Amino acid sequence: MHKLKTFEITHNNDLNKDEVHKYNTNNKKIITKKADFICYALENDEKYDLIIGNPPYIAKKNLSVEDRENQIKFTEFWNLPSPVFQNIWVSFVLASIKLLNIDDGAIFFVLPFEFLQVQYAQKLRNFLEEKFN
Repeated sequence: MHKLKTFEITHNNDLNKDEVHKYNTNNKKIITKKADFICYALENDEKYDLIIGNPPYIAKKNLSVEDRENQIKFTEFWNLPSPVFQNIWVSFVLASIKLLNIDDGAIFFVLPFEFLQVQYAQKLRNFLEEKFN
């Protein structure tokens, strides 16, 4: 039996430490970190069995130059063409896959409908199909 390791990024102080302690048992472990998820994923190689996310939906034109450069690093990491990155949610998906235990892990994301519609997402869908099929 695998122990469940959850990675949670929180950007506020609403996390109740007593609630986290209540759920930490011998069978599962909750780890909380307060960090920029993209930077964390760029700097770390630790693998997780479960990643759940609801990434922000921000068009790349609305990001700072530094943020855009960090996002592009994930398309380069996975050898995907840079036009795949048109929205920050794409980088969250690619960063999560980098941190996922591919053999036994699972990833669940709330994604915008454009994931199924736009041309740049087609390349991402093909990549995901190859990676997980």
